[in-house]
Amino acid sequence: MNESKTVNLTLEENMLYDYAFFMMFTSYYKSAVCTSPEMEAWLFENYQKYGYDRQYQVEDLVIPEIENELLQRKEFEGIEDMDLELEINSGEDSDSCDFVAYFNNKKFDIKVLHEINPKTNLPEVSFKVKKMRIR
Repeated sequence: MNESKTVNLTLEENMLYDYAFFMMFTSYYKSAVCTSPEMEAWLFENYQKYGYDRQYQVEDLVIPEIENELLQRKEFEGIEDMDLELEINSGEDSDSCDFVAYFNNKKFDIKVLHEINPKTNLPEVSFKVKKMRIR
């Protein structure tokens, strides 16, 4: 009996992907400010525990997903000329992290999902984006 089983990443591995996303995503804007410095420091501290080879490997997975999935959305057109405020919230589970992005008088909730694909046994990154009201 063969059962397909999803393998989850550890909390530390999830944090590695979250920081790589944070670092890469903010680099596309004219300027970026993180409004949750404690979370940024926590993610960065974890990121530093991994060697450069692993950091680059994760960045190489995250960058194409940002460019081919996230930045292809109409809402993200022209961000290179925009200022970004980004809030980092720990996700409800260890498989995701929530980022709240404020730019161009708009607010978006970006959930970063990362898991191991059970068919390929390789990590995958995806995003859920929801436009939110600014109060």
